Formats: sequence, structure tokens, C-alpha cells
Amino acid sequence: MGEPRRTTRFGALAALCIMGVLIATGCASSEAPPPTASSSPTAEKSDAAVLAAVLDVYTRYSAALDAILARGDGDYSQLEPLTTPEFFDSFTSADDEFSRGEWKTTGSTSFDSEELVSSSSSSVAVVLCRDVSRVRVVTVDGVDVTPADRSERFAVKVTFTSDDSGYLVDSSERTAEDALCG
Repeated sequence: MGEPRRTTRFGALAALCIMGVLIATGCASSEAPPPTASSSPTAEKSDAAVLAAVLDVYTRYSAALDAILARGDGDYSQLEPLTTPEFFDSFTSADDEFSRGEWKTTGSTSFDSEELVSSSSSSVAVVLCRDVSRVRVVTVDGVDVTPADRSERFAVKVTFTSDDSGYLVDSSERTAEDALCG
């Protein structure tokens, strides 16, 4: 896409935590459904508006998660107004180094190459490319514990639900579409 790279201070914690939870629960999705086709200029405008709206929510979600992980205190309450109750529960029920306040993150991540995968009146799915190459995971004592073999760019499928108040992040999972991240 021709849009500029969006930078957020997302933190390796988010990537590691979410990937760990999702891989452990078998959520590393196989293939995403093919992108929906727009049949008219009006539909294309609508797709562009939907993509812009959900990316705004995702940017705020990423910034909130980044702040949480940089603090390293395990308090995920900033995510509650941006996520569905079920997705929010996946953070608050986690028992890992981040939620126990043993690790935090430094640096920032970016995302780009956003593609609308599907859109309906109640749900939107987007695939995007995350870059965590500038993020380090450190202990509270400042010791770098970033995995040496982690992927620095990878595809993520983000699903949003919509209601009268707008969009909420419903899931975020790594996909097998890493070719998107060239």
C-alpha cells in the first residue's frame, strides 16, 4: 500500500505474549479467507472508510498495549475500552513474566502493508505486517531477554467487531502470510 508506515510503541511483550497465547491455544491460523472484492466505486469508498476506522482503533490499541508493556506492571485496564470482553480477559488471565511485572519492553514497533480481508456489518478482518526489530524485552533489572531467534517482521490477522459505538479489537493472531511482510 502507498500509505506511510505507522509507528507505535507496541513492545515485544505484546508480540511475544499474544503469539505465545495464540500458538499455545492453536490460534496460529492457517489461511485467511480471500479478500472481499468491491464491485463499485461506492463499495471501494466504503472499504477504504472501514479500513481507516479499524486501523485507527488498532493504532490506539497498540499504543495502549505498548504503554502497558513499557511500564511492566501487568495492569491491562487501558485495553478494556478498546477490546471485546473475551479478548480483554485473555490479557487479564495471563500468567507470564509480563503480567507478573518481571519483564517490560523498550523501543517501538511499526505496522504496515494493511489489507482488508473481510468486512460485514458486525465484523472486520485485516491482515497487517508487524515489525518488532526495534523492540527489546528486558527484566526489571534491565537485563535483555529478547529471544535471539524471534521473527522481526511477521503477518498478523486482526479481527474487529462492530456495534453502535464503533469497532473493538476481538482478536490478534500471527498468520502464515509472512510473505506479505517481504
